[in-house]
Amino acid sequence: MNKALRRSSRVHQWPKVRTLVVVIAVLALSAPWGVLTFFRVFDTTVMRQTERELLAQSAMLVAAYQNEYVRIHPSNESAIEEWRARSFSDTRIDPAVVNLDVFAHDTLPPRPYVTKMMNAHTEAMSIGESLTPVVREARALTLASLKILDSRGVQVAGSPSEAGKYFGQIEEVRLALQGTLSARLRKRVSDEPIPKLSSLSRGAQVRLFIAMPIPHPFKEEVLGVVYSSRTPKRVVEVLYDFRTQLGLALGLLMLGGVLVLLLLYLFLTYPMQSLAKRLESYESNPMQLPTSQRFLGTEELAMIESSFQNLAMQLTGRLDNLERFAGHVSHEFKTPLTSMRGALEYLDDGDLSAEEESQFLATLSKGVSRLERLVHRFLELARADSVRHHKGVCDVVEVARDVGHELGLPIELESPKRAYRVAIAREDLRTVFKNLFSNSSEHGASKVTLIFSQDAGRFVVKCCDNGNGFHSGDIQKLFTPFFTGRREKGGTGLGLPIVKSLLERSGASIQAVESEHGACFELEIVAARLE
Repeated sequence: MNKALRRSSRVHQWPKVRTLVVVIAVLALSAPWGVLTFFRVFDTTVMRQTERELLAQSAMLVAAYQNEYVRIHPSNESAIEEWRARSFSDTRIDPAVVNLDVFAHDTLPPRPYVTKMMNAHTEAMSIGESLTPVVREARALTLASLKILDSRGVQVAGSPSEAGKYFGQIEEVRLALQGTLSARLRKRVSDEPIPKLSSLSRGAQVRLFIAMPIPHPFKEEVLGVVYSSRTPKRVVEVLYDFRTQLGLALGLLMLGGVLVLLLLYLFLTYPMQSLAKRLESYESNPMQLPTSQRFLGTEELAMIESSFQNLAMQLTGRLDNLERFAGHVSHEFKTPLTSMRGALEYLDDGDLSAEEESQFLATLSKGVSRLERLVHRFLELARADSVRHHKGVCDVVEVARDVGHELGLPIELESPKRAYRVAIAREDLRTVFKNLFSNSSEHGASKVTLIFSQDAGRFVVKCCDNGNGFHSGDIQKLFTPFFTGRREKGGTGLGLPIVKSLLERSGASIQAVESEHGACFELEIVAARLE
């Protein structure tokens, strides 16, 4: 029983196969999920960077435009000083934030092509002309499209080919002319095809447009708009910028793949290969018990290992018992057969007296009787050793009294305060008591005493008689097949082995204990569960 508990605890210390499969599946599915997450984070990060750059450039042009406007309106000195104090204060915090997301925001069609021409305000054209070198220099350095529009949406600085064109019908410009910072994602129009690697990123397929209003320094109105746009960096460019982080991510991804393969090998492949080799080894030599495998991988494999060990122990034990049993059987059959053959030879001669002929016939009869008893006992032992058996529940006291009454042997009970129901088939327990009580009668016992106790879900029943008993030196041999002290009186030496087999197949046990008077056996039987 202790071995079974150890095997059970050893089984449950390993993870289940389904747990291992779930872990491996999560690791395997996390790879594409990680790639998708990477590109989403990549697109968002690049878009945020592009936003910040455009906002910074637009804010510089707004400040430059306001400064030029103040320069050409020097008459209102008090308003100028107030504006400068407000604009250049160290405590002023008024960040411009857009936070567009290529996944969360819809992508609009490309920016409408502008054809309408209008005359810009003279004052705005003068300021735009003075800022045109700044705009061109910023455009050359940042590769961004920068335009300064007047209060009606007419370009006064920017691309020479679009000078004087009207942009007020464009949505983001219209909102900016109303004093609202506006940004839009629009589909990119390019004469060159998008590289295959860049096509993985959605950010490479859009263009960011930001329209920032130019507030009037002194009044609550808008002087114009800084209209900027740019396509985020391509994948290759950004990947190169983040090559260290990317290398670390790829390294972690490869490490995850190696971890998956290692888990599969350690917890499935290696234990199964080891188990297969041990099965082959045991198949070639079933008399040699296989060594226990230490690393079992999963709970299911541990269960297979435990079952294999149990099966191997049972099979090896049965093979060993069969080999020894065959020797005993040969010896037990050889003795009566030899006597019978000798008697037949004498009878065949025919020159015998009536008395001698009667003696030889008695010898034949005795040999046949012994062979019949041996065959009967062999069948009982075979049934007792059978793995398949009927489970049942019965009362120890009731069965013992029935068998004692059948054999005419008085049964005394000690501590029978209640029913002792045990988990064993009634017929099996009857056979156990019948063999024990028959032995007691054959050894001169006039009564049998049963003493009951209980220990951790098991009933302990001591079966003691007042007969001749057995020698203390024979205790270890009593359950050995064919060991008997009554061979000359017809004893087969199979009664106690039958009793032991019947009890063991129901999870019970029996052992002989020393006693001052007669024979005494201690039975431990599993208590039946109360329904």
